[in-house]
Amino acid sequence: MALTGFEKPLDQYNRDEIRKIAVLYGIPLSKIITQKLTKAQVIDAIRNSPKYQEQQQKRPTDDKNNRIRNIINNLIGTEDPDDLMVEIISVLKESGKIPSAGKYYVFIYNPKTPNIQYDQNPLVAVTDVFSWGFRGINFHWEEVRQYTWDEIVKGIYEVYPSELKDLQTIPFGKFRLNS
Repeated sequence: MALTGFEKPLDQYNRDEIRKIAVLYGIPLSKIITQKLTKAQVIDAIRNSPKYQEQQQKRPTDDKNNRIRNIINNLIGTEDPDDLMVEIISVLKESGKIPSAGKYYVFIYNPKTPNIQYDQNPLVAVTDVFSWGFRGINFHWEEVRQYTWDEIVKGIYEVYPSELKDLQTIPFGKFRLNS
């Protein structure tokens, strides 16, 4: 059976498998070899490949590999955002405190800046990582927001791209005014 790059997270494939997947999505093996690309660089090239992104959008979420699907299947519609967030992070693996650009995360956030509106339970596509924190697109706000390290409660939890659509249907965003 040919690899598609969706059987598991890309970083869990070995070097030879990731090279085969790269070729499948239009990245020449000669480029990988001559430019001496690291595994991480090849993974980035795959993720940025239009063919890979198109397949990712078409791919249905598979129940057995989707950690979020059971939460959706058990929703009754009266759940509190905090209870939903507890359920979500209980099925995800904590990823520490430093995210990677290009990946998706959920976490609990309590900002220090007074008089700002914030989402206490953000779902974010991380775009940039800095010494002070990170910036990303918050799916609940549909805009770029900034997050500082010290205001993240506990850790961050990576969400796989195949789980993103399911998470977007769960009303776990909690909008507050920091006073």
